[in-house]
Amino acid sequence: MGELHIPGLVAAAVDSGRVVWVRAYGLANVGSSEPATDTTPFMIASVSKTITASVIMSLHADGRFKLDDDVNEYLPFPVRNPNHPASPITFRHLLRHRSSIADNGDFYAPFWGEATGDPTTTLGSYLRDYLTPTGASYDREKNFLETAPDERESYCNTCYALIGFLAPEISGLPFERLSDEVLFTPLEMTRTAWFLRDFAGTGLAMPYRFVADSGYVAYGQNGYPDWPAGQLRTTITDFARFLSVYADGGDFNGQTVIDSNSGPFRRTRRTRRGCPVEPARFSSKRSSSTRIIGMKSTLADLNKAEMLFDGKSVDPTARDGGKFHCSLGPTLPSILHGRPADAGCRE
Repeated sequence: MGELHIPGLVAAAVDSGRVVWVRAYGLANVGSSEPATDTTPFMIASVSKTITASVIMSLHADGRFKLDDDVNEYLPFPVRNPNHPASPITFRHLLRHRSSIADNGDFYAPFWGEATGDPTTTLGSYLRDYLTPTGASYDREKNFLETAPDERESYCNTCYALIGFLAPEISGLPFERLSDEVLFTPLEMTRTAWFLRDFAGTGLAMPYRFVADSGYVAYGQNGYPDWPAGQLRTTITDFARFLSVYADGGDFNGQTVIDSNSGPFRRTRRTRRGCPVEPARFSSKRSSSTRIIGMKSTLADLNKAEMLFDGKSVDPTARDGGKFHCSLGPTLPSILHGRPADAGCRE
């Protein structure tokens, strides 16, 4: 940790559906010398998408929508790629980053690159402005791809923000309350929440960058307009419990929390450099060799937030029998949450 200039780190291991090891190292806050513990909430950036996908899929399990439904059937405003106005965008497209919606770096940079706290714009108003032709943030060239929906995979935070907006439109509950009801409360994730206000400003891990001349510099606490895509804060204990239940069939304390049949969409394995390789069928099969390792760090410049399967980075919403590892962290939005589409994808 010292060699890599990591001020604090927490980690857990899950084996065959059980949390078998949890450790905390270093400091959650350098300024106050507050130690990192297994109850310290860390921002998990784009790994938040695992929660957002699980919440929307709980509604799918209840029969509230179909994966190939046009999302416009559920939205109060229409969403279409202006380059392909006749092609519907579906839930499956959003979940698989194949919607042809793009992340406009010029729009997002001020939010992803500065510590501004909780977002002040509602999810609906931001998405309407970004996705509809009359919106103040609409840009048909930068907000959409030239390709049609389902023609290519392109990592998309806006897609998961739209999923987070669709869930309340379908359920009638705010997304943060729906998350509590379907996941956080039944899984006893008591130190997990979407907004800073829910933590009363205490006990949070502070993200840092390391500067050679001055040491650790506090980055501050971020919030984003597209918060369902990357704003969740959770503890290693809470998230390890979620991962253990997810990997072991979805049951906790005698209750089915995550429906093991709620994931009939395909995922794409990706190489270490982030390039898609052959797609594989989503599976919820239990395995005695299922193993998950989770890590969170307070070093903002440690660019690592990926799921590993047999040494290859994969879609974190996927479950498979066999060896399954997870690394979580850190908290630098401009690198992790705002990763450009297909960045570094060269074979």
